[in-house]
Amino acid sequence: MGQVILVCSGKGGTGKTGITAALAVAFGRKNLSVLAIDGALGFRNLDIVFGLENRVINNLIDVLEDKCELGAALVSDRKFPSVRLLPTAWMRPVSSLDEKSFKNLIERVRSEYDVILIDCPDNEVLFKTYISCSDRAVAVITGDVCCVRNADKTLRTLKSNSVRDISLIVNRFDYKKTASGIHLSIDDMTDLLAENVIGIIPECEAMASGINRGEPVTLDGGFVGKLIDNVASRMLGEVIPLTSVKKLARYNKN
Repeated sequence: MGQVILVCSGKGGTGKTGITAALAVAFGRKNLSVLAIDGALGFRNLDIVFGLENRVINNLIDVLEDKCELGAALVSDRKFPSVRLLPTAWMRPVSSLDEKSFKNLIERVRSEYDVILIDCPDNEVLFKTYISCSDRAVAVITGDVCCVRNADKTLRTLKSNSVRDISLIVNRFDYKKTASGIHLSIDDMTDLLAENVIGIIPECEAMASGINRGEPVTLDGGFVGKLIDNVASRMLGEVIPLTSVKKLARYNKN
């Protein structure tokens, strides 16, 4: 049975969608079948990050409303056919998503994929629907104090809904902002949120330019792509030490 992973944050601007796409490719490179579901109903960005926006014909809501078969809505990644995208509907209200139908869909795809990633928006109704289907959660945060406070609320909601396997990815880490006190330190974040950090991704042009090109950063073979690969490996149980803050600081300077 496939593992359902909810990628969430509690605040916009953390880079969660880019992380979702990068993780999908990282898992695909490990010979796992992956389904990435765009849960941001009414917006739809995951297809852009994958560079697949021109190939989207049907979407998640079409499937849930029986307007098409699941296979007709899936789009394969160009370089990793084992990675499939299920795009969401653009300009449709949150009420379009039927919770029971979505749960039934998740139960179906569990038997067809090794990993199912749900890119969760900052919407309480959708968040609670997706929680009910998830085995574990990854909260993407930054060192911004408001982001960390919102993440604390997100983690409390996850726990109150019986999601116990929770990890943190610190994204857009900026050593200068941390050293000057503009951002919280990694230790401060882990102390406040009391959860395990499985990855620290520095603020970088590689992530942003990859999104603009429609190429998840894991495809470039560079330093940040390797960091994401390590996150996926840790999620699969491998013991890999986190990259030191000093090394990340050197990367920030480059």
